[in-house]
Amino acid sequence: MATYTKLVKPVLEAGRSLDGAVLCKLFKDKTIYLLPSIDLIDEKETTDDDTANEMLDAACSSVTDHGTIVTCEEKSDADILLNDDDLSFASCSIAMIPSGSVEMNQMMSNCNTRPQVSGPQLNEGSSMNLTNTVIIDICEEQTDAFILLNDDDPSVASSSIAMIPASSVVMSNNDADQTSGSQLNEGSSRSLLDNNREWQYAALFESDSENEFQHFSNDIEDIESTSSEERDITGIIDKLAEGIDESRASYFNISRRHMWESARLTMSMKSFCPSKRIDVKFMDDLGASEGAIDSGGPRREFLTLLMENLKQGALFVGPDEAKFLNFTSRSMQNDDFFFAGVAIALSIVHGGPGPQFISPSLFKALTSNPEGTVIAVEEVTDPMLCINLQKLASGDYDAFTNIESIIDMAGTFAVIKDHQTARKVALDTAHWYCLGRNRSAFERFKEGLKTLGVLEAMQENPTSFSTVMCHQPQQFTYCSFSSLMEPELNLPGSSKRNTENLVVSFWRNLLLEIEDDPSELQYSDIFFFTTGLKTLPPLGLRPRPSVHFLHTVEDNNMLSLLPKANTCANSLYLPTVHENYYDFKKNMIYAIQNCQGFGFS
Repeated sequence: MATYTKLVKPVLEAGRSLDGAVLCKLFKDKTIYLLPSIDLIDEKETTDDDTANEMLDAACSSVTDHGTIVTCEEKSDADILLNDDDLSFASCSIAMIPSGSVEMNQMMSNCNTRPQVSGPQLNEGSSMNLTNTVIIDICEEQTDAFILLNDDDPSVASSSIAMIPASSVVMSNNDADQTSGSQLNEGSSRSLLDNNREWQYAALFESDSENEFQHFSNDIEDIESTSSEERDITGIIDKLAEGIDESRASYFNISRRHMWESARLTMSMKSFCPSKRIDVKFMDDLGASEGAIDSGGPRREFLTLLMENLKQGALFVGPDEAKFLNFTSRSMQNDDFFFAGVAIALSIVHGGPGPQFISPSLFKALTSNPEGTVIAVEEVTDPMLCINLQKLASGDYDAFTNIESIIDMAGTFAVIKDHQTARKVALDTAHWYCLGRNRSAFERFKEGLKTLGVLEAMQENPTSFSTVMCHQPQQFTYCSFSSLMEPELNLPGSSKRNTENLVVSFWRNLLLEIEDDPSELQYSDIFFFTTGLKTLPPLGLRPRPSVHFLHTVEDNNMLSLLPKANTCANSLYLPTVHENYYDFKKNMIYAIQNCQGFGFS
């Protein structure tokens, strides 16, 4: 479909295919362009010198004799019709074309003198094949007319003809005298007989200018990349991340027990620049550095913990999967809502996770118009207010008295005359409570999201960013996680490979058990232990996670009982010392649940 100067593929609902019903619905709204998978025009060697016959061979599937085309331009959008004097059509399938796209060399002297057309008129979507003499009449008085096919010979076999825009068809009359006086319409300079397939395809569409045809093939080449880019969140964020200067760094000194305070302090410093590389050092309780240099792992762990801190903190309120801003005067004084927006933008662009706890209604208000966002009464986070609004919306007018002061404060007071008025008051009050009373916090939060161009990208691609900002179901399953964390094995037949085969069976059984019962350990815990992330980040994970084996003895001349991980390299190292599954499982759970930090854990 045409969108501004580009052609884009229509986005369908899950499970829907581009069938006739969908096409009919789309065609009511705008022009649809179809790119055929094969050539629509068969180039055949002709023995007849008649130009009209060649044109018909190109426009129709198979026409063996000559044809005459008459045009009329009075009517702007008429259908092309097929006419057979014998009324004997084997099958019908024809597509509608605008006659304004036909380039004509010769018209009949008088459109009004042509014989009265008789025979069936074919609707859009019908088709027929012609093997004998066919007359195609196109009226210039109708700039978008249907083509009329008239067969003088009653023997019309089953053949097919494709409807083309009349202004795209080059027509000739087989009468030499008429041909000598031919005239070309303005803006029509391409013939369907052109050997260039792109021009043949372009000629199937109505065009206002030749420039549109010249750029048509380039637009077709850009359809796939443009359409996928608009929907691919990784591609969108990749473009935002191109502005990061890896040669300079913004340094974060973080205490895990005071995550938000540490992060906000750094973001408020004059030396902080969001477009610099993030370099993180975690501090222990005594304030000493943990000693690691950030090469990716500490940064991902910091951004993961920062998003969790925002989710569980006081800046947002509501259920874990759908939170709204929680206005407090102290947070406004500290400008916490602005820094929360900056933190989310940093996490998304610098390879961390998205928040995935923003309410869909809040997300819609951020990406469109907050005044036009409808808030359901069930989304109100105050329990008593939510109950009374639900009662009021359902017709219990006594609930109005219970919350009259809040309704008055919201400015939604109205005399309740009927159920419709009561429901409107309830919805307006819910909107005020969730968005209106928090408007100053909302605007500061939006201002923070503008960091690195994230808010603008969200507004341009709301569907793509909804998976980053709003709650999503658990993305890991046994199949997806085991394929993501694929072990790297030694050569078959080696002693190490024999040991690894046993460990791999323990590893796969552990993953199966997690799927059955995730109470002790979850896939996100293993992923966090390995990469510093609990979900796959929208920017993508580099390098790809890998699983290795601990064959080398440690300083105590013994093999390790516990797994290890290098979060910078996204590598998990499984112990090889265990001979039964239960010892392997116990040590895996112990290490993953009790480990904090990065580097080699």
